[in-house]
Amino acid sequence: MTTQATQVTAPGHSRIGQWIGLGVIVLCVAIIGYIASQRPAEISLADAENHKQVEVGQLTYQQTCMACHGVKLKGKPSWEVGSAKQAGIPLSADGTTWHMSDRHLFDAIATGTRVKGGKTDRIHDTAFGKAQGGRLTDAEIWALIAYFKTTWTARQIESQKETGLRERPTAPAPK
Repeated sequence: MTTQATQVTAPGHSRIGQWIGLGVIVLCVAIIGYIASQRPAEISLADAENHKQVEVGQLTYQQTCMACHGVKLKGKPSWEVGSAKQAGIPLSADGTTWHMSDRHLFDAIATGTRVKGGKTDRIHDTAFGKAQGGRLTDAEIWALIAYFKTTWTARQIESQKETGLRERPTAPAPK
């Protein structure tokens, strides 16, 4: 009697399985790309890299804001966190203005109020937006915000952009 040795081999990968695996990977990449493309862009009309807008913002700041907010947006020495009236807060990287989205900054300047936690607080004695009876046009307010941004760090600017994306303002930006 002779015994024959049978050779057992592991099953090979079929070409069909490889194509299915590749198809699944391509489909996943396509889905991720589609989801990423649906993320809304930040709504902002304040561009710190627009030199003309920043110049307008700096001039507007000097004429309208500097008396309360100090030279170079540094705030008044009497400003204190948590005080009942936070007059002259720093608008530069030293302050907390960069925690607010562009839309919230715009609204705060235009109306003189800030909404936080569903509560509206008066932050200026007057509204500065022309639509609210003030003296600044929408373009001047956006220019102010662009000027503020020139003093912020890259990390603060990125954080502020993320805040704007998370908030997804319901009202469109003014034209």
